[in-house]
Amino acid sequence: MPRDSQGLPLTGDAASAEAFDRAVAEYYGLTGDPVGILKAASDKDPAFALGGVAMAGLFMIGGFRPDHPEVAGALEAARAAIRGTSPREQKHLAAVEAWAAGKMFEATRIWEAILSDHPTDALALRFVHDAYFFLGQSLAIRDSLARVLPAWETQNPLTSFVQGQYAFGLEEAGELRRAEEVAREAIASNSADAWAVHALAHVLEMDCRQEEGIAFLKSSRPNWRNAHFMAGHNGWHLALYLIEEGRFEEVVADYDRFVTPKLADDAPLDRVDDRVDLDRRRRHAGLRLEVDADRRRVRRVALGIRRCEQVDRLRREQERQRQQHDLRRQQQGEDAVAEQFRRRLAALGADARIGRNERGIEGAFGENGAKMVWQPEGNEKRVGDGTGAEDCRQHDVAGEPGQPR
Repeated sequence: MPRDSQGLPLTGDAASAEAFDRAVAEYYGLTGDPVGILKAASDKDPAFALGGVAMAGLFMIGGFRPDHPEVAGALEAARAAIRGTSPREQKHLAAVEAWAAGKMFEATRIWEAILSDHPTDALALRFVHDAYFFLGQSLAIRDSLARVLPAWETQNPLTSFVQGQYAFGLEEAGELRRAEEVAREAIASNSADAWAVHALAHVLEMDCRQEEGIAFLKSSRPNWRNAHFMAGHNGWHLALYLIEEGRFEEVVADYDRFVTPKLADDAPLDRVDDRVDLDRRRRHAGLRLEVDADRRRVRRVALGIRRCEQVDRLRREQERQRQQHDLRRQQQGEDAVAEQFRRRLAALGADARIGRNERGIEGAFGENGAKMVWQPEGNEKRVGDGTGAEDCRQHDVAGEPGQPR
């Protein structure tokens, strides 16, 4: 039985395994035509069950309804070939069938079960990531990737994409510093990883680092501009930065150049969502568009308070509260030390008794008196046995620097 590039058995011929690897790589890279590759291989190899499963899943993730002929046809082909396949492949079919039945959480549980046994199952990992994304399960995105990432070796050509997915999960979970580190690491390994670029764009937006975000997305655009729907979406993030900076003319120019040509591609819902949201944000920023047959002209009517100004005020307040909290903790610590110091002085300061008693400390405090003032047991030297200077050094509460109190 042939194996895929991750070393997992795959029912079908060697050509189908090779096609599967190419399709998965294009799915991760958001390039090419993974469905077309799988369809061609499945037509030649009816035993290629995972081909039909992957096609059905990709169609639905792309926005096709479960009753669409393409989805129904792919599932029918997978069911016809599933007998005799591995338990892993059968679970893949069960997950996609659950998705088609509207049981999206059930689908994620099955994909997670696959990953528990096969952490480098690339199809299960990308499917469950996209499913969590659609379900809004931010923590699940992060945790799912965190569980399997150690199994992905550095030299694996898909590892950088997995890092990009993990970076996005970290960002969505609010771990911005770690998200930025992982995203930059992924981009350094693979500058064409549009999802890692997307994760970093989110971090810079959340940090109100608009100028840095503009420079980053503009300089990296040649690497992600062909990444199917993500090219338009990363361009949308660039537009958000530009709106925040009041550079409205650039927003429309970039939109017409990079987004409009993609409105007829294979993910129209993503494009519509971005377009509607962008228009809403422009209106909130006080931007009014006037459209004629040939061009769009932008006129700025009024620019309200920017979101980042509100974020900055919130952060300053949070920092002030943190400093106050630290000061309170410091004061509490100092009070505790002062109280401890006072008690020790009270113990040591049975002045008259210590000074007048012939037996020194033992005479004043009893046989266990040495313990009460931290005199080592068995030490025969007592207060008054040495010179006055030696006695002071021996019982000085502060002691020498570095000595325990």
